[in-house]
Amino acid sequence: MKSWNRKAALCLDRIDKLRGGQTGLLLDLGCGRGWFLEAARKRGWSIRGLELCPEIAKQTMERLGEQVYIGNLFDTPLPSITFDLVTMFDVIEHLESPVEALQICHRILKPGGALVLSTLNFRGLGCRLLGAKAFGVWPDEHIVYFGPASIRQALRLAEFAHIEIASREIYPENVATLISRLLGRNGGGIGGVGESKEEVWSVKRPFRNSMILRGCRAVANWIFAAIPIGDELLAFAVK
Repeated sequence: MKSWNRKAALCLDRIDKLRGGQTGLLLDLGCGRGWFLEAARKRGWSIRGLELCPEIAKQTMERLGEQVYIGNLFDTPLPSITFDLVTMFDVIEHLESPVEALQICHRILKPGGALVLSTLNFRGLGCRLLGAKAFGVWPDEHIVYFGPASIRQALRLAEFAHIEIASREIYPENVATLISRLLGRNGGGIGGVGESKEEVWSVKRPFRNSMILRGCRAVANWIFAAIPIGDELLAFAVK
């Protein structure tokens, strides 16, 4: 949850700069249990969600008391020129037609509205160092992978104007795999799934318990925001 709160704060801060602090109506695609929607509402946004799983959508609707569309992006009749912000976190890699999805986002945004998305950075340090064993390289779940150049091109094809690319984090699962390799162990299977939870937590704990390491993490994320080599790719675009 703490990691998700940091990600939400980073994205909302960036949107504040892009939109001059203006809020409005937000649609979160693949909203899940609504954690980002909850964070955005605290910042003054009016919120809506879209969720594929009916059970989760209903739970989120009940918990937040806000509208959540049930279905997928391609078949749900979303209203055109309606939203001031559309967000899509860890969704686009699951879609067979990512450019079409971005075109839908463009259609439902008002002029001057913004899109924020996140996905695995296929040109990030984890993928560069570990290849198919990098965390998040899951061929059974993920259909398409993006790097900074390819996500920028996809957004241009969807006719977005102002585009900013950033990144964040080195996934602890990737650090655990690298440590395993240095210690002479196998270092996990495809997507790093061979790493135990304890190995991953052995990476996370020091950063949670040390102010110095938290500071180093903040500096690293500042660098990754300017040079998109972090494991998570972030894209911000304005209609």
